Amino acid sequence: ARPSAANLQAFVTKFSPDGKTVLFTTYFGGSRQDGASSLALDAAGNIYVAGQTESPDFPTLSAFQSAYGGGDRETGGDAFVLKLNPAGDTLLYSTFLGGARGEMARGLAVDASGAAYLCGMTSSTNFPVRNAIQATSRGG
Repeated sequence: ARPSAANLQAFVTKFSPDGKTVLFTTYFGGSRQDGASSLALDAAGNIYVAGQTESPDFPTLSAFQSAYGGGDRETGGDAFVLKLNPAGDTLLYSTFLGGARGEMARGLAVDASGAAYLCGMTSSTNFPVRNAIQATSRGG
């Protein structure tokens, strides 16, 4: 049976090179729906994960945005990005990214310096833009 949307949690799993052993698996999320959509690694093996959360209590650490921006089942929740150490047992940072309506992370990349790049969608007119080439939403 398909899991209930209310019970969905993001997870990250690392397999051995031959695929026969799970080296670690961890849940990540809060009390509502959470889902991972992208994963990237940096040169040191740190793990970056992006996705969407509807959990106001999603765990954040060293966050750009520590408070849930908003959203609901209709509009979606906030995007998130997090960074784990290579062993998957230490959260290095985690942040919301979103405004009052819905956001969804669709892609993630990490450059040689370890900076994460996130792309996706937003329906929020108060999305937290910085140094923008387009500072206001023109969408419908």
